[in-house]
Amino acid sequence: MQSRQQDWLSKTLAGPVAGLAIGFAVAGLFLHLMPGNTVHVGRYFVSRWVVIPVWLSVLSLVYLFQNGKRAWTVLGLAALSGMAALLACRNFLH
Repeated sequence: MQSRQQDWLSKTLAGPVAGLAIGFAVAGLFLHLMPGNTVHVGRYFVSRWVVIPVWLSVLSLVYLFQNGKRAWTVLGLAALSGMAALLACRNFLH
């Protein structure tokens, strides 16, 4: 039980910051990979609502990491890889 409570401040900061970046990356990928017209207003509305469940899922699961360093490392790498995938989609699919 003691090991799960280590670095709670670091974990608490990793969840919202990295979780929001992951949410934006997932929403952007959802927007770019969804079939259909790219200027359709409904696509932007739906992709905007993808951010909240992803962000809250990361925020609620961040306390399962062993320590804050591991939370920042895993979530940071997930955010960077998501943003890299989004950048690749923007550059190569259009």
